[in-house]
Amino acid sequence: MKENINILFGDNSERTAETVAFLRRNGCRVQCTEKNPVHIQHTAGQESFDAAVLFGDTQLLDDLRTSLKSCCEGISVIVCRPGRCDGPGLLRELRGLVCREVSMAELHSCITDILSGFCLTPKYSGYRYIRDAIKLAVTAQDVTLSISKTIYPEIAKLNGTTASAVEMGIRTALHRCIPKSDDEKKLAYFGSYALKRDWSPTNREFIYVIADKLSCEFRNRLR
Repeated sequence: MKENINILFGDNSERTAETVAFLRRNGCRVQCTEKNPVHIQHTAGQESFDAAVLFGDTQLLDDLRTSLKSCCEGISVIVCRPGRCDGPGLLRELRGLVCREVSMAELHSCITDILSGFCLTPKYSGYRYIRDAIKLAVTAQDVTLSISKTIYPEIAKLNGTTASAVEMGIRTALHRCIPKSDDEKKLAYFGSYALKRDWSPTNREFIYVIADKLSCEFRNRLR
């Protein structure tokens, strides 16, 4: 777990000074800014922060949270309601969120390595769809999600396309790449049946088998 968290604190008033001091005593690097969305957004763009702590409960802060998540890669955002600023509790929440972001990065890396082993590369649009589908199955903690009713539509939404395009992209990538992959790799994941000539897994089979292999390792970290 990452201990030295770099935090953007969206309040520099006296009421939060004690919490800021507590976070710093516990190894966090805290940079405070005015409780102003424009100042917070500007500061977030100047440095790489692990997390941002905002205060309030308005729609404006919800919009700011969305904006920070979209423009600051990997940042975790906590919105504290007025009066809620418990140092130990906030630190636990921050560590949990940052740990989850690290686990997601590790999961992404593991999926990339596995796909590379099957000769799947970003050359194919289906590569991105397969990666996102496996990640969805693992993080949802359900490797039996309906591929047509849940996975294809969700991946289509993420990539700005249609469910049918996702299905076709995945099928094309698997059909072209799997036959070129190493027999040992196919055997390890799919068993001896995969060694038959011209064998290629279905979309459902490939996504669920890989997701199931990864889910046991990552489920506890992603809770």
